[in-house]
Amino acid sequence: MHEQVSKWIDLLEKIINLIRPKAYNTIARWVISVGLVQIAESQVKIVHAFVIALFEEYVGKSEILRSFLSATSDPSTGLTLVLGGLGYHLIVTLGKDYIDTRNAELPKFPLLNCRLLNGDKKKLETEFTIRGGRVNLPNNDDIPDYKEQESDYEYTNRMPAMRNSILGKRKNTELFRERAKVLSEWAGAELLYLNIANESSVLASGVSIKLEIPRHKGLSVTMPGQIPDTPKEDIHHLIYTPKPIDLKEISINADSRFYHISWRVSKLQAQTEKTSTDSILIKTDKTVEIECTVFCDELPEPIRTKYTVHPTLETVDINVKQLMGKDLYNEISDKLIMDNYKTRVVKSWHEQYKMDDAR
Repeated sequence: MHEQVSKWIDLLEKIINLIRPKAYNTIARWVISVGLVQIAESQVKIVHAFVIALFEEYVGKSEILRSFLSATSDPSTGLTLVLGGLGYHLIVTLGKDYIDTRNAELPKFPLLNCRLLNGDKKKLETEFTIRGGRVNLPNNDDIPDYKEQESDYEYTNRMPAMRNSILGKRKNTELFRERAKVLSEWAGAELLYLNIANESSVLASGVSIKLEIPRHKGLSVTMPGQIPDTPKEDIHHLIYTPKPIDLKEISINADSRFYHISWRVSKLQAQTEKTSTDSILIKTDKTVEIECTVFCDELPEPIRTKYTVHPTLETVDINVKQLMGKDLYNEISDKLIMDNYKTRVVKSWHEQYKMDDAR
């Protein structure tokens, strides 16, 4: 009910604003003044007499002119202008007061805007294309183990292994396959953050966001973190590092038809926005739609926004040599993962470190 009334009030306000320029008082005065002059002239006929005298002095006597001026001596035209000017003034003044009063009586709803940000925290359009490039990888069976480089001398060949054993380190034989796994997950994928803005003047409470993404075989939605892992050449097998408890803001669930991503924001003050600390990684081989739904206690119904995601246009064949060479791997992975995303992240961390160190 309130929503329907609000629509009619908005329509009436647009009409009033259209016919109510800043000089509306001057317009009303001029219309009324012209009407009063016409009424007076219809009775006194000074202007009529002056026009007839001037015309007959220089041109000659004209019964047609006399008949025309006599026909326009009716005061109804002037009376219409006066009433029209008064009516116009009443409509634009009393109408505006009425709209302001009704707007004040209507309940205030928060204006919430759900947006997706990319890995660089930049706002995405409702239709966008994933950056980077997808990969065709060699089979795992064709990827060799990572081993110590062979030496011509038995002594020098044994020393690194003995030293690593004492230090609790061993070679990561899965290094090249782990690099392939990173490319399989991150290349041709886009990191997404959720953002919610309250663009109104009232508090929004009970705010939560839900994303729904239709599933298909070539689609993956994961939460691997903010930056791809860097596979290590050595593994420290004697050092135990307990994993911290990770209380994520965002949760992902899936059924046979959809991925469901949820983010509970709770309260959002007026004229503020919030971005999720967690992110999701989406990778697809065909165009997919994401439906973003915003729930809020003050809203009569949820707000829905749709995003259209197109897959990256580039696909690259990766060979074993590119997985084995450290420099080759770093170069190709950085290029294919969101167009040098890792380089930008490391650079921003370095700049932040210098700023913090300068304080």
